[in-house]
Amino acid sequence: MDNLPEIDLEPAKKSSEELHSSDGSGRLPEIDLSSSSKVLPDVVLTSEKNSKVKQICVDKKVIIFLIGGAADKRSYLGSGPTGLVTRIQGEISQVLQEAVNQGVVRFVYLGYYEVFGEQAIWKVLLDTGLAVDLDGEFFLMQDEVIIIGHSLGGWNGAHFGTLIKSWKKNQAIKKIHADSPVGLNVKLLTTLDPVGEGIIVGTFSDIYFHRPKVTVSNWINIRYDSDDYSRNDLVADLGGRWHVESGPKINIVAKLDHAETSAAMIYPLNQQGDTALHEVTTIVDECS
Repeated sequence: MDNLPEIDLEPAKKSSEELHSSDGSGRLPEIDLSSSSKVLPDVVLTSEKNSKVKQICVDKKVIIFLIGGAADKRSYLGSGPTGLVTRIQGEISQVLQEAVNQGVVRFVYLGYYEVFGEQAIWKVLLDTGLAVDLDGEFFLMQDEVIIIGHSLGGWNGAHFGTLIKSWKKNQAIKKIHADSPVGLNVKLLTTLDPVGEGIIVGTFSDIYFHRPKVTVSNWINIRYDSDDYSRNDLVADLGGRWHVESGPKINIVAKLDHAETSAAMIYPLNQQGDTALHEVTTIVDECS
């Protein structure tokens, strides 16, 4: 049934450093995001409700959303939390340490359920500063956005990226300023073995029922098909793996277990050895 290219190369299974804290919790260290490397000219806005001129000082950043699947950020049916998707933060940080230290890169770790529905998405946008409240009217900022979602986080993350790309049109519960851009600046969507087709998982999980109709042009999809079928793969199949047939710029099958995340970011996407991690670093380098 699958006609996707299979890259017959052995991927690295681990990053060059194990990502564990000294207490063995597996949690990543907090990153100081107080500095910024690029300051754009002030944006001047005036709300219809207030004649006073408002100024928004804009520090250009790349915000990387890491969206975990079931049992990643919170327990699911008695399992977890595992924090699988947080391993990607360490992989990226090793390559982009200077940008991280300068505050150009900001990581936001979410569960799949935190981007489900308008209220949840508005909370994410306001918490991250991607939307600014101007006396009840909202302005959408133009930081560059990268979305990396695994499993159920890939399914909901694809919806999330598509919705916020045209958020002014896709939301209905808040008033967006007339001078605001129509949506967020989504530079990359990466879906890692996305899951969400199953009727049962759709009934008991906070996920969108319909398949994502992705409008993000720079989309990398990696579906897993391990040679050593494991319990993790069984769980993914029961949840309904999303077999993406068309749409992504890059769409491959990787020889990985469903629980892998950081290994997928350095898995060769083609014979030239390009990786999803390389795509992330390219975007950050262009912003820096």
